[in-house]
Formats: sequence, C-alpha cells, structure tokens
Amino acid sequence: MKLKYIGPSFGVESLTDGKVYICLGFEDGLLRIVDDSEEDYLYSVIPGPWDDQTVRGRWEVVEDDEDGTLTKLFEDVRISLENEARIGIKPRVVNVMEDDY
Repeated sequence: MKLKYIGPSFGVESLTDGKVYICLGFEDGLLRIVDDSEEDYLYSVIPGPWDDQTVRGRWEVVEDDEDGTLTKLFEDVRISLENEARIGIKPRVVNVMEDDY
C-alpha cells in the first residue's frame, strides 16, 4: 500500500510534502509508514509532529490493497471529522483501532 503525504514537511527524517510513502499496515490504530529515515514508524491518520498539534497534513491513497482498506479507513475518518465539526467538537489527532478494518 502507498500513501502520499500532503502538508508541511517536518522533522529531518520524518515526512516531506508531496512524497509517496510505503504503508506497511496498522498497529494500535496507527499507520506504519516507512518515512524519510527509511525506517518504519507509526503515524496518525492525520499526520503531523507529536509535539506540535498545530502542524497537520493529510494522506492521499496512491495504491491500496485489494480490499480497499486505506480508502475505507480515510472515508470513515472524513465522515467522523465532518460530524464532529457539525456539532462543534474541537479537531484532534485521530487514532483508529485496527480491529475496525
């Protein structure tokens, strides 16, 4: 599976705007991404540095598995965030449980 990161680049070896990354799967509700360090790390479905919640990007699905797992995941996250915005809940980092997919 492959995802493109769109948003502010951050960290020396984290994520770069416009770059495509390999997604190895889910762990504890997070995406396991091979980032700029060429190592795999866990990232939120709404990516950004853990120490600065004001810097946020998004993932774009480039290549999914045959079940459309990533497409379904991001559609569910979009719907959830839209519902929260409608009722006035403050935006947050989203952690999706792997058992849901």
